[in-house]
Amino acid sequence: SAGMFGGIPKNIVAAWDGSREAAMALQAALPALRRGARVTLLSLRHPRDEDNTQQLLVSDMIQFLLRHGVQARAESEVTEIDVADALLSRVSDLSADLLVMGGYGHSRLRERILGGVTRQILAQMTVPVLIAH
Repeated sequence: SAGMFGGIPKNIVAAWDGSREAAMALQAALPALRRGARVTLLSLRHPRDEDNTQQLLVSDMIQFLLRHGVQARAESEVTEIDVADALLSRVSDLSADLLVMGGYGHSRLRERILGGVTRQILAQMTVPVLIAH
């Protein structure tokens, strides 16, 4: 039934935007990530968003996770649609049973992604969500 989740998450999506909040969420989720069979570090951006620094941080985070016993694959997507919708869509496509994400951001980009997206994810998410801020 809705809201009842059993067992250990095996297929985890971590929303990654390079923010402190997203890093804290990943750190908080390490015990679950270590036990997950598949961990996908997902970066979503709009075509007009800056891309360069985010790419560097993706490999840093993959290395951080490896050092903590987590094998993760990185997936980066440019999307024309609303970021929350794109995130929900990927979570569904990947059959994820846990979403890890940061909450509350202040820059224009983070506010759009983590302010509105946090609200929308909490309203629409069909799997457990770990949010840190």
